[in-house]
Amino acid sequence: FQKNFQLAISKLSSVYLVIACIKTTDAPLRFKFICYELQKNPSFIYYKTFQRLLSVVVSICDEKILAKIVWLMQLDRNLISIVFNHRLLTFVLLTIFERNQQSVIDQVLHAIKVNLPALLETKFFSLFLVQISETNIINVKAQIATTLANLHHEKVQELLLSSRSCFYFYILAVIELLEATQLSSISMFLQGSAVASMINPLIEG
Repeated sequence: FQKNFQLAISKLSSVYLVIACIKTTDAPLRFKFICYELQKNPSFIYYKTFQRLLSVVVSICDEKILAKIVWLMQLDRNLISIVFNHRLLTFVLLTIFERNQQSVIDQVLHAIKVNLPALLETKFFSLFLVQISETNIINVKAQIATTLANLHHEKVQELLLSSRSCFYFYILAVIELLEATQLSSISMFLQGSAVASMINPLIEG
């Protein structure tokens, strides 16, 4: 497989075979070739077969390999343009979140702060938020909810102007992430000047 990697990942059957082998071996070096191939050819990140392989690897590899994969994914520049436009990569990111990789969480939080409209225009960021809301990783939900709820007035205005449907989804996402146990926080969010001043005209209209 490794000697003919590009040919191998062009066939789903061979990828499933490798996934089965990875799951049944305890050899600590079993994941290194994934990093090597991605580093040698970054375009593999676009291959759905490679993404499927990656989704398994990030769920069971050790912390050192996980950190290497995160570095190779170059999330600082690929988060919006690539990751959230591919369903499998979005689930790879979710797995990385579940493994509590704070540096990755911080990158997503920063992207939310500075570029939420672009995130919501991607194919799968909304799915990402829905999946996060359904997980048990409370600290991550809280961090994302707080970041969304405390978005600067100008950013909320920019979101409303770019897409009313995205604005509505933003409101619903914050409410869902805050959850019913935080009714006071939801009330404060809905009454906050950044949101209330934009919701009221829409309701009255």
